[in-house]
Amino acid sequence: MNMLAIPTMQSYHWEFPVEALPELARAACQELSWRVKVALSMTGSCMIPALALAVQDKAVVKLPNGKRCPLMVYSWTSAESGSGKTPVDNAIFEPFREHDREATLAFEEARVAYQAQMRAWHAEDKALQKKLRIRIERGGSAEDVRRELQEHASRMPSKPRLRQVLYQNVSEAGLYEALAGQGESVAIVCDEASDIMKSEVMVNAALQNSIWSGADSLPVNRAYGRYIQISQPRMTLSLMMQPDMFEKLVSKKGDALRASGYFARFLFARPMSTKGYRQLGYAEDGYEPVHLAALHERFRVLLRQRDERYASGDVEPQVLELSGEAKSLWLDLHNANETAMLPGGYLETVSDFGSKVMENLGRIAAILHLFEGQTGLISRDTLQRASVIMNWYMGQFMTFFGPGSRRSQVQCDADELVAYLYREWWSRNLPAPRRDAGRRSSLGRTRFEAALLLLQSQGVVTVSMARRKRWIQWIQYANYGESLSTM
Repeated sequence: MNMLAIPTMQSYHWEFPVEALPELARAACQELSWRVKVALSMTGSCMIPALALAVQDKAVVKLPNGKRCPLMVYSWTSAESGSGKTPVDNAIFEPFREHDREATLAFEEARVAYQAQMRAWHAEDKALQKKLRIRIERGGSAEDVRRELQEHASRMPSKPRLRQVLYQNVSEAGLYEALAGQGESVAIVCDEASDIMKSEVMVNAALQNSIWSGADSLPVNRAYGRYIQISQPRMTLSLMMQPDMFEKLVSKKGDALRASGYFARFLFARPMSTKGYRQLGYAEDGYEPVHLAALHERFRVLLRQRDERYASGDVEPQVLELSGEAKSLWLDLHNANETAMLPGGYLETVSDFGSKVMENLGRIAAILHLFEGQTGLISRDTLQRASVIMNWYMGQFMTFFGPGSRRSQVQCDADELVAYLYREWWSRNLPAPRRDAGRRSSLGRTRFEAALLLLQSQGVVTVSMARRKRWIQWIQYANYGESLSTM
């Protein structure tokens, strides 16, 4: 029986599995991580919502249980100040901001032309009304003038619409305006989400839950009498917040946000800090980010396709389905995931999140499928790679809300030790010399030994003898090259 591979340790220091991403996204993540000197979990957790935004207007995915799911994702990254949130966010989402700048310029030109057209239209309308009044006053037939008025009314200029992709802070009324119509696609992307969480749109968790779940329509009756019809809205969220602010939010509203299913919809991430290890070399001087440029070009192509569909009125999403092999895998994963929510199971304490795992898995698979330009049914390979990514997010959610989320000092030391060993040795695929690592660690001998012992007992590292030295090696959980284990 196949199942989602389960991490053996709830630690936020395992890196994002970039090898499961499309090639363009993987190379860009690695390049950006090297250039900005941040963890891959920072670039990866920013990449997923960007990929979703690029394709969420195209399709819905039909799961084997018959449910149709939109492709938007809700992403939440907790990282301390100075950890690289802003430069990574700016770099990945630049094509979308570029699109909005160009769209704003085009909208302003169209608005000026529209105002001139409306002045001319009103002048003609006024002249026809005067002509009708004179005809009626003189007792003549006015049918031809009425026909002229009807024809004139049908020629009323259409008001231009600004289709902005990205929003950083938007009011509830502004969000309704952005989503008005059918299949409108936007994203709220904020690298400092502390303030936006106080805004009226973010306070309305029920609205966000409805959008995420794929509500067919959201009728909105406004106080000033205007009725707005919202059909098949698409909205990705990418929120970043400092850990202390997140703790305050959880202590104040966490129970309510968990009970409503709001947090369960999010893909949480807590990238490890690289402060103190961001050494620069001559290799970075004058380097042109070729992989990031290739990623940007792919985003631009998808954005142009989006604009063309809106311009033609072809906004009905296609329905993606899984291939036969992918369906079989999805069902096995679903059943294993369901079993994990039983008493004593891995997901027992986070069953709210567990209930959304398979839907998020299907979304991620469809996003990878579309971004890579694949056609037809979603393959087993694509679903398997999506399960690797979803498995990582599962482990991340456990660090936030699982039974070990309030870590002891020795667990915190173990997390710090993993980060230290990764930066110094494991990131270069080298084992860490035990003696040198202990001597250079900031933990001190006693805490180092305790943390190392805990990591060994949790199956995260092994310590072995070779060449008359003891070496610390990292056991990457579930072998990221294969997302499935057989039971």
